[in-house]
Amino acid sequence: MSTQAKVEAIIAEVEMNAPQHTMFPCAFRLRLFRNSPTAGRAIGTCSLEINADLAEQHPENLRDTVIHEIAHCLVHLNYDHKCKPHGSEWQDMMYRLGIEPERCHRMEQPNLVRKRHHRIAYHCSCHEHHLTTGKHNKIQIYGQIRTCNRCGDQLIYGPKEQDNAQV
Repeated sequence: MSTQAKVEAIIAEVEMNAPQHTMFPCAFRLRLFRNSPTAGRAIGTCSLEINADLAEQHPENLRDTVIHEIAHCLVHLNYDHKCKPHGSEWQDMMYRLGIEPERCHRMEQPNLVRKRHHRIAYHCSCHEHHLTTGKHNKIQIYGQIRTCNRCGDQLIYGPKEQDNAQV
């Protein structure tokens, strides 16, 4: 059975066994992704994304992962006010769906290829800052101004010059 079919079967089981008065979306949109430390994601009220690599490497955890993400969707759908991602409403929904509310998975991923994020040097009068590529691009392309939280000076592109003066 494919990962997609397994996830769809879990969704159908949860919908069938959910407590009364729990609103469900018309249908969940399902997408599988790979090469990520994240086991799953819930987007809005009806989109689930499941890590196919983890589902295949750790099939014993797939059901809990899918229910975890369904709980996020149901909290978003069933509560009018803004809820914390793993707050009391989500925890209550997890209990109602029949599993312990755990926030993070502990599944090993030996083949995960992690992306390295390049940092770019900027400086102010008090020290050197290392900004992400995204922040650097916003400064260079869009003219965004960034300031130091310590001294309040504007950040300047490039490493801080060292004082080589002899005392």
